[in-house]
Amino acid sequence: MSPHHTILVVVPDDDLRRSIIFALESEGFGLSVTSQLPALSDCPQVSAVDCIVVDENAIDVRSGGWERLGSLGRPAILLIDTLREIPPEFAHTAVMKPLLGSSLVDAVANSLAAGALRQAT
Repeated sequence: MSPHHTILVVVPDDDLRRSIIFALESEGFGLSVTSQLPALSDCPQVSAVDCIVVDENAIDVRSGGWERLGSLGRPAILLIDTLREIPPEFAHTAVMKPLLGSSLVDAVANSLAAGALRQAT
């Protein structure tokens, strides 16, 4: 992958976050990393990212987490490990944990390609 793509990684679990950092950096992605889903106004680096990888455990439904994720305006990959109801307005990609093989890297690449296609049209 091209190093000009930057991914925002939002994962509260330290071990999972380190694993994702390793996987994405080894593919050449630039990263911005946090443990909590930021509000757009609290995260000026969002304008510099091309895609967001967010763990389901970082989304606080009571404080408007789904709305906050939608307001970031970037393709998102949701990491899930339990079957749960995902709001219909979340029109992005979901990847099951544990992350096996290249599932996360493939999802990021597909999201970036889809975003580039949308921008070209």
